[in-house]
Amino acid sequence: MFKRPLKVKSHSSVKKSERKHLLEAICIVHNGLKPDDLRKSIFPDGEDILCLKIETLPGLPAEPSPGPTKPAPNAPTSFHIYCDAKKQPFFAAYDIVISRIPKTTFLTTYMPTVYAVWQLPSLVPLSFVTHGEVVVKLQKGAKLMLAGATPTNSCLEALQSCVFRKNEAYATVVLSGADSVVGVGRILMDSDDLKQRLAGEGERRGELLEMVHLVDDELWALGDKSTAEDYRQNSQLVTKATEPSLLTEENNSSENVTSAADNLPEAPIPGVSSEVDRGGDSTDVQGDPDIVFQKIFLTTLKSRVIETSLPMLASTLNKHLLEISRRISDPPLEIKNTSYRKLGKFLEEMQSSGLITLMKIKEGVEAIAAVDWKNTRFKDIEVIPADPVEAADKALRMPTAVRQVYIVNGKVAPLFQNVHQEMGKGFEFRSTDAVRDVVSQYIKSHNLASPADKTVINLDKLLVDLLLTKSMKFEGNWPMKWGEVFDKILKEMSVNHEVVFTNGTSSELKGKFVPLEVKVEKKAGNKLVTVVRHFEGLGMDPLAISRDLQQIVGATVGVREEGGPNNITSCVTIQGDQTKLLHKYFFQTHSVPTKFVTGLEKASKKS
Repeated sequence: MFKRPLKVKSHSSVKKSERKHLLEAICIVHNGLKPDDLRKSIFPDGEDILCLKIETLPGLPAEPSPGPTKPAPNAPTSFHIYCDAKKQPFFAAYDIVISRIPKTTFLTTYMPTVYAVWQLPSLVPLSFVTHGEVVVKLQKGAKLMLAGATPTNSCLEALQSCVFRKNEAYATVVLSGADSVVGVGRILMDSDDLKQRLAGEGERRGELLEMVHLVDDELWALGDKSTAEDYRQNSQLVTKATEPSLLTEENNSSENVTSAADNLPEAPIPGVSSEVDRGGDSTDVQGDPDIVFQKIFLTTLKSRVIETSLPMLASTLNKHLLEISRRISDPPLEIKNTSYRKLGKFLEEMQSSGLITLMKIKEGVEAIAAVDWKNTRFKDIEVIPADPVEAADKALRMPTAVRQVYIVNGKVAPLFQNVHQEMGKGFEFRSTDAVRDVVSQYIKSHNLASPADKTVINLDKLLVDLLLTKSMKFEGNWPMKWGEVFDKILKEMSVNHEVVFTNGTSSELKGKFVPLEVKVEKKAGNKLVTVVRHFEGLGMDPLAISRDLQQIVGATVGVREEGGPNNITSCVTIQGDQTKLLHKYFFQTHSVPTKFVTGLEKASKKS
C-alpha cells in the first residue's frame, strides 16, 4: 500500500483535547492495549504528537509487482500519519469498508508501523514467522499464504481470546532466524476460520495476510530507521535461512507461499548489503546512500563555498551538489535517493551536528549562513576543481547573434510529414527559409495556388484545421494570401533560440529570445540600485558578469535570486545609477548588439 511515492499535504500537532481521544481510538482497534502503554513507550506525556496528512502519488511504484497481481479495489490513497516529536511514524490512520448493505459503511483503522512494533512488541500480539525468500516476494506485492507461515507460541495463545472479522485485524511478519519484525499485514480471514485452520480442523491453505506495510517501503522511509538497527545486524541470518540445505521438509511448503511469486529472480532483503551476499567486506560504506551523500555535501562545501558567497541559498547549494555528485559518484546520487528524501531535512541534521548554521530568508526559503571549517569531518575531504570544459562554458561570454529555432510540434506535424516523413514531432529548422521551402512544396504538390492570382492560396482541409478557428471554418475553399499562410504556420510552431557567443561557442535555449533588462530601482532611504535581469534568456552567467563589473565599478556589486520556488532567476545588482557605465560596458567594450539589452536608451542620449 505504501510502495508508491508519498506527498505530505500538511502537518500539525495534535491538540491536548484530542490527544486522549486518539489514544483511546488506537486501543479500540488493538484489543488488550491500554492508553498507559502508549504513553510509556510511544507517545510520552509532555511531548507533541505530530499528524501528517499524506497521499500516495499516481503512477507506477518504484518496483512493479510480479505476476498477474492486481491492485486492491478501493485501496486508500490518503492517510493521517501520527508521529512522535522526532517525526518517527508510528501509526497510519485510514478508512476501510466494513459493510456495503444497505449502504456503504466505513471504519477508521489505525495501522501500526514497524517502528511502533519495534518500540512496543506487545502492540500486535498476532505474528507469523516466514523465511527470507518469502519476504523478498512480499516486498514485490505478493500475499502471504497460510501454508508458508508459522504462528509463534504467543500468537497461538493470543488468538484464543481474539475475535475479529476479515480485514479488521493486523498481524506482523517475523523473519525466521533473525527474530525481527519486517512487516505488518491485514488478516484475510475471520478469527474462527483462522483458529480452525491452525488447529487442523480445516485445510492449512489460503491467503493469510495482505501486506500493507513493509521495511523499505515509502512509509518506512519517512522515519530515521534508527530502530531498524537490530534487523540490519541480524540480516546475515537471512542468507543462511534461504539456503536449501537449511530448509526442512515442512518449510519447503513455502514454494506455494505467494499468489504470484513463481519463477521470480533473486532480490536482496533490505538491510543485507551486497558485500555480505558476496562474502565480501561489509564495512565498505560506498553502498550506503546516506554516507555517500554526506561526503558529496562536505566536498561541495570545501570546493564551491567560500566565505564571501555566504549566505548561500539552498537552491544554489543544490546546483553545486548535483555538479559534485556527477564528478565523484557513479551513478550520480540525488537527495531523493537517500533516507533524508528532502534537502531541508538533511540541512537541519547537518545544523544539529554543528557543521553549518542555517538562516531563514522567508517562509519556505532557507540559506546557509555559516560553515564550521574547523570541523574534523573536513580533514580527509579533497577539493574538486571546476571542470575545465564546464568552466570554459561558464566563463565571461557575450552574445553576438541570436538565431530562432523553429520546432515541429504535434499540431503542425501532419503538414510537414506530408512532405517529408522524417519531419515529425521535434524536427528543428534553423531558418525561416527552410520552413518556407517545405510549405511551398506542400502547396505545389496539392495545387493550392489560385490560377487567377498566384499570391493567393486556397486552403485545403488540413490547412483549414491548422490555421483557422472554429468560427471561421466552412465548407469549400478558403482563400488566403501566401504571406499570411506562412506567418500563421510559423506562429503555430514551437520556438527555441540559439545564442552565439564571442568565444565561438553556442547554446540552444528554450522559448523565445528575451533581451537583458536594465532598470534603476529605488530602495529604502531613497537609495538607487541598478538591476540587470534575464541573463537566462541569453545563456549568460550572472556570477561571471558581476565579478567583471566589480573590477570596473567603484560600488557594491552582487547577485541575488528572484521569483518563486519553481521559477528562480538570478539578477545582478549595482549600487547607484550605473546605466551610463553599463551602456559603455555592453555596447562599446564587448560590442553586444543593442537589441540584446533594453533600458539603456536614455544613457545613450546622455553619452
